[in-house]
Amino acid sequence: MKRRNFITQTTLTGVGLTVLPSHLMGGPGITAPSDKINVALVGAGTQGLKQLTDWLKYDQLQFISVCDPNRESFDYPLWGRSQGEKHGAPGGREVGRKQINDFYAARDKVSSYDGCTAYADFREMLEKEQGLDAIFIMTPDHLHATIALAGMKKKLAVATHKPIGNFMNETRIACNTARNTRTPTQCFAFQDPDEFYSAFEFRRYGHDPDKAFSGS
Repeated sequence: MKRRNFITQTTLTGVGLTVLPSHLMGGPGITAPSDKINVALVGAGTQGLKQLTDWLKYDQLQFISVCDPNRESFDYPLWGRSQGEKHGAPGGREVGRKQINDFYAARDKVSSYDGCTAYADFREMLEKEQGLDAIFIMTPDHLHATIALAGMKKKLAVATHKPIGNFMNETRIACNTARNTRTPTQCFAFQDPDEFYSAFEFRRYGHDPDKAFSGS
């Protein structure tokens, strides 16, 4: 049931809230469905599925869709490959969908959950998933800006793994689009390097090194 229709439909059908699980009603430490952010994961590879494990724990988020051209495989590189890791990792949209459905089934203490959809093409997903509020982009770098722009044009909040784009022009277009559409956006990375702040200061003050590093 789509979150925007939840309260209306439960009222019209006379469903007593006492028979519903607590996660549907909200309460201390529990987010009501009408307040949840409906999210789609775009990119279900090693990095995307690793991040998904932690994101699923946020009660404010509800993952309703996964998008990846790959349906399912078990040969994605693991981070330990350089240390001699020889086994591949699972990845693909069906792997991501199963991870989401299994998590929510365990959380809700039900035998199964099937509320997550899966798509091979992000454009199809953006057209069909009308209940989306945000997309998390975990694809290879060259698609970050393209997918972010498509999401912003749909008025969706966009969070993308670094980089924003591979080229200055597409990065500039993505940033300008976010500014012009006033779309909530975020670029996240695993590390927090000092060089990031140096780059920010250069952007803020131009190429005046005295101002950029004076702390003013």
